[in-house]
Amino acid sequence: MIKAIVFDFNRTLFNPDEGALEEGAVGILEELSKKFLLGLLSKKGEGNRLELFNELGIRKFFKVVKVVEEKNEAIFMECVRELGVEPRETLAVGDQIKKDVKYSKALGCTTVWFRKGKFAEIVPENAGEEPDYTIRDLRELPSVVRSLSSDNGLV
Repeated sequence: MIKAIVFDFNRTLFNPDEGALEEGAVGILEELSKKFLLGLLSKKGEGNRLELFNELGIRKFFKVVKVVEEKNEAIFMECVRELGVEPRETLAVGDQIKKDVKYSKALGCTTVWFRKGKFAEIVPENAGEEPDYTIRDLRELPSVVRSLSSDNGLV
């Protein structure tokens, strides 16, 4: 049973090409935060990421927020531990097969590949990069979560 969801920020929740959140992101985060612990992982980018999270109105939805130089398995594990759950109880959502999916899958998380934008055509090359679910629109995520958690009350 899924108890926590870890999101990648750039190109998953936020479209840097448009300088805006993905369509429906705030509503999805609001809905999911009522039933699940949420974590946010972001590489350092231009400007102050923490300020950007606040400006976008999404910081309040996350129990754990990590802004790092580079993502790796250890960073994903640190986020999962800080959420107080096991990897098998965690859903990881990201746009990069070679990082987000690969690292979280190696830990035993259930993975969702947000196949849109810059990295959409970089496909899995082995079983360790194969996502459990693939979505092309963030608004598809609640139905994936519903399929994993029959008692979560999401509509």
